Amino acid sequence: MAKLSESQFNTKYPRVGPHLLNTSLWNDFFKCPCCGKEHFFSEETIDIAGDIPWNKMLVLCPEHKGVMVLYAKTFLGFGFKGFEVLDWTEL
Repeated sequence: MAKLSESQFNTKYPRVGPHLLNTSLWNDFFKCPCCGKEHFFSEETIDIAGDIPWNKMLVLCPEHKGVMVLYAKTFLGFGFKGFEVLDWTEL
């Protein structure tokens, strides 16, 4: 997990599409690097700004002005194994 500048973040993740992933089964806690707290991920509690290919989402921190790339780890595309924050930046 790396903190990137806003320009580095936009260069590394240029293809962010609308949120279309079905995340209803991906309910778990993840450590937020923006505020240092642990948040519970569900479609109702977390703002998802968009999707990035291969089970990655652009997620807004609910308590701080930050955005992160949250990767949903799966086994062969099935069987949810938890979340991993790949990169983040402050807005």
